[in-house]
Amino acid sequence: MLSCGTQKIVTFEYSEVTRGYKKTVSVSRKETVIITKKSNLEEKAIYRTNSTLWKALQTNVVDVELYEISTLESPTHKRDVDAAMFAKLIIVTKDTTYTSSSFDNGHPPAMIKTIVDSLANLGNN
Repeated sequence: MLSCGTQKIVTFEYSEVTRGYKKTVSVSRKETVIITKKSNLEEKAIYRTNSTLWKALQTNVVDVELYEISTLESPTHKRDVDAAMFAKLIIVTKDTTYTSSSFDNGHPPAMIKTIVDSLANLGNN
């Protein structure tokens, strides 16, 4: 079994995409990068990662089976009819990149919900 408790996480990345819009949030121990693209306009913000956020992400990922996130089923399917944005989570360790299956923005699979919720809310002011 390969859970996150046995691997060092380097980066957490969350993205949500629809026609004409994309938001990517990337969080490492030292910096948080939020990139928002609307049509042809791109905004990029770089912040020092809040230590409380980093610790929370590390804690929330302990019970996640990294090798399983690519096969998790989305609890909803509104993105199939353009009623929700496509979203995904990427977790990067020192050795491997794990990418989740796609899911509706705001409705991630239960195993990764706390991580996704923490990342999705960054940059929403």
